[in-house]
Amino acid sequence: MDYKAISFISLIVAGFFFTVERVSAVIARGIAAQGKSGFDLTPSYPGIFDNLFVVFFILLAVILLIYDYILKNKKNDSK
Repeated sequence: MDYKAISFISLIVAGFFFTVERVSAVIARGIAAQGKSGFDLTPSYPGIFDNLFVVFFILLAVILLIYDYILKNKKNDSK
């Protein structure tokens, strides 16, 4: 199994989730602006650690990259 590929895919998924959250914050600001409700329209962007899925996929990617590195070094040492 190619752990490096899985880790890059999980990084892409984490980035996708983070981007979707930021886009939804901008859309919510636009909806509030159209309603002219009279409150602050500055969007509150989520932080990178606010969504547990983003944290999970980033940690999964880092762990798999380290595991792949260790496995490749073991194979090189045994030769």
